[in-house]
Amino acid sequence: MAVTIHIKHGEPELSLTVDAPRVVIGRSKSCEIQLLDPTVSPRHASLRLDQGAPVVIDEGSTNGVIINGLRIPARTPWPIDDGQIIRIGRVWLEIELVSAPVDGGDTLNRARAVAFELLERQLAELGEGCAPSIEVVEGADLGVQLDLGDLSREYRVGRALDADLSLSDALISRHHIMVWREAGECRVRDGGSKRGTTLNGTPLDTVGRAWREGEELKMGDTTMVLHSPLDEAFEDAFTAADVRMRPDERAEPPPGQPSPEPPPVEDEPRDETPALPTYVERVLTEPSGRTLGSLDLMVALLAVGVLCMSAAGLWWVLYG
Repeated sequence: MAVTIHIKHGEPELSLTVDAPRVVIGRSKSCEIQLLDPTVSPRHASLRLDQGAPVVIDEGSTNGVIINGLRIPARTPWPIDDGQIIRIGRVWLEIELVSAPVDGGDTLNRARAVAFELLERQLAELGEGCAPSIEVVEGADLGVQLDLGDLSREYRVGRALDADLSLSDALISRHHIMVWREAGECRVRDGGSKRGTTLNGTPLDTVGRAWREGEELKMGDTTMVLHSPLDEAFEDAFTAADVRMRPDERAEPPPGQPSPEPPPVEDEPRDETPALPTYVERVLTEPSGRTLGSLDLMVALLAVGVLCMSAAGLWWVLYG
């Protein structure tokens, strides 16, 4: 089944095309679509063909799959159309059905890159700084840092004044290294320097390789390391427990659609106190003073009769 998943969260829109018999969506590293939101279960939902028709299945998730405001039954195939908007936890997705086969390529790496960027956007909305940075830990420019927050550009580090990180080390070239972000990781390459660059003791070429958290990059008399708080958040997201959504979150409309209007406010508030049944009303309004009823009168007359008969019996015994 070939589908393109459009993640409706921030700009530019994130999308990922997958071609597999079954496309699993969730927070696990094994999922074809990885959504690192705590309201998404490890294996939340799946897409597949059922008798030739595309369906989505809730795989027993904590927060369910929402389609057109309805939470679909768990573990039950539910038909979907091209352009269908579904909600997986707090994340809205648009499903684009692809008719022609596509080159799957390295699906897990591409899924990881999309997951990384989505996680970074979510953390930024919470006010948590998570962009990676490089820092000089040895050399004349000790403590100087460069944030790598822009995913769309390549950063230049060297002795040139127009470099993104300009250093004073005379042994490094004008644009000694280039650093950029790709597929959810930082990458670095040598910029054609005269004296070369090593990363964790290995010579760095002009093609480049991944730069991991804490790895030391040496050029001239300068040593730099990479700090990547997103790496730790990324790993934590896979092992975190599911978080249940609040009722107000469940009622939110898809992005770009207006929220449902509240009920109209009346000019005068109605008395919402329910009317009491007649017998309850009678009991509540009964006066506190007791009155003599017909039953009480009958009991009193019967008591007088018994006393009279007792007196007559006593007279007969004594004088009869």
